[in-house]
Amino acid sequence: MRSRVAAASMLVVLFRASHAHADATAEAKAKFDDGAAAFTQRQYARAAEAYEEAARLSPHPAPLINAAEAWELDGNFVRAARSCDAVLELAATLKGSTDAQVLSQTEKRLARVLRRVSTLEVEGPETLIFQMDQGEYRPPPALLRLAPGAHSIALAVPSTGATRKIDLILAAGVVRHLVLDSALWSAANPGDAQPPAKVDVSPRSGSNVPPVGTWVAFGIGAATGIGTAIFGVRTLDAQDDFNASPTNANADRFEQNRTFTNVLLGVTGAAVVVGAAIWIFTPKSKAASAFATPLRFSF
Repeated sequence: MRSRVAAASMLVVLFRASHAHADATAEAKAKFDDGAAAFTQRQYARAAEAYEEAARLSPHPAPLINAAEAWELDGNFVRAARSCDAVLELAATLKGSTDAQVLSQTEKRLARVLRRVSTLEVEGPETLIFQMDQGEYRPPPALLRLAPGAHSIALAVPSTGATRKIDLILAAGVVRHLVLDSALWSAANPGDAQPPAKVDVSPRSGSNVPPVGTWVAFGIGAATGIGTAIFGVRTLDAQDDFNASPTNANADRFEQNRTFTNVLLGVTGAAVVVGAAIWIFTPKSKAASAFATPLRFSF
């Protein structure tokens, strides 16, 4: 009798779990469809949030890939990088069931958006916790994708009550490494607001280099600048010859050299302006999509 009751109870538990799973799957599909509709209407931020919610309800790389796509098109490169990280992390847990081409595209997207994102690697013992920009406290280690600019980290040692705040300036396309060492904190002064911490802020990798168009324009400017200098010297020599002997031939030579000098000077200036404009405005443009349309999958 007891075995029958136990078996019946187990069936009830399994039924409830299956029913809850079915509800979550149905809700995930609804969120995925909401994301697809918003994406079609070019409401990329709303689409990305819907895709992320679908992935939360029913873990699968496809909604996260679409979320990364939408965040990048929306110009939110930090959220795009985080979505790419989530795709690669989830794919690792699925042990090879994710399409290799999709993973390759995700890795390429991550490399592209990281040029506009700051990355902070936080390491340290589990005896302390940290809070990034008024977020939740968490223990290290952590890999954080952040917007370039000013950030703050609040540190705490729960066992002693010691706290500290660290201010950082992070650049785009650069990985910085922050090492927290609670052994340096004074247990005798748990209320000390400024205990020492060991911080390595040297860049790990990445750089914010000028785009190819800037280098081409600057190269043209450099070449024409050299030509300007050469013809400028010739113009001065021709002027001296004309002043010493005012003939028609000397006058023609002076006018020709002066014309070449002015033309080359104009080209040099234009090349420098174009190169600078490309450098300034390229980072602000939204990156092109790596996928023609959002990925689909069945729940």
